[in-house]
Amino acid sequence: MRAWVAFSVALTASACGFSVPTGDVVADAPNDSPPDVTDAALARTRQGLVGFWTFDDAPGTRFIADTAQAGPPVPLEVMTSATLAAPTFSNGNLVALQQGRLHSAENTHLPADCAMAGAVTLEVWAMPNVAMQGALDAPSFVAGLASNVVSRDVALMQAGDKWVGQVRTTSSLDGKPNLISTSVASTSTMTHLVLIADATQRVLYVNDVPQAIGAPGGPMGWDVSYPMALIDEYQHARLWTGTLALVALYRRGLSAAEVHQNFIAGPDAP
Repeated sequence: MRAWVAFSVALTASACGFSVPTGDVVADAPNDSPPDVTDAALARTRQGLVGFWTFDDAPGTRFIADTAQAGPPVPLEVMTSATLAAPTFSNGNLVALQQGRLHSAENTHLPADCAMAGAVTLEVWAMPNVAMQGALDAPSFVAGLASNVVSRDVALMQAGDKWVGQVRTTSSLDGKPNLISTSVASTSTMTHLVLIADATQRVLYVNDVPQAIGAPGGPMGWDVSYPMALIDEYQHARLWTGTLALVALYRRGLSAAEVHQNFIAGPDAP
């Protein structure tokens, strides 16, 4: 059974009525109970899914399969060189303990799908192997659609011991202002994170709890050439090490009930 660490980002066009702070924002966890979702139905929601990587690949695999079944598959290539080590694959997990990187080709349908829909959800189950990685001015890159350290469409990252979400909803190329978690990253259990942004909300969930809320807005000015990248920026400048169990990208924002559904389903659900 995988240790649980999940990281999810969702950008959505659903009415929420959140208050809107400015600048880098964090929010106290609300006292409301989780949405009423029947836990007997442990299947993940797949509506609007455009990219899905579960790392059930054989050891030594060079291309990680995309099983979203939504348009042409977008495999992720494992990059190796004198300075880049290939991650290992075990029990449906990607384990990266050294400097490495995975990325798709450029100009796939992924960013265009989200930009045209005006909403995006990026979801990740992750567990860092080091509690402190990166910093607010140079966060370690976990997953997202990005070209370099200053040009991102959407990204989930780690800064120190906090999770950070960025999504481009203004003219800012890097997706700021940041959405910063209130809880700290765990090196012993998988964490589920969800970043949501659309015309009515912009929120970062950590383990089923909305921990950071920002000004609402859907994807704006996205560069549809950006590749999907994991465990480092496309141009190799923001190394992250740890374990990933699942990465998912939606062209819509998940509802709170759907975030809960995926959280309860866990990192092993298909």
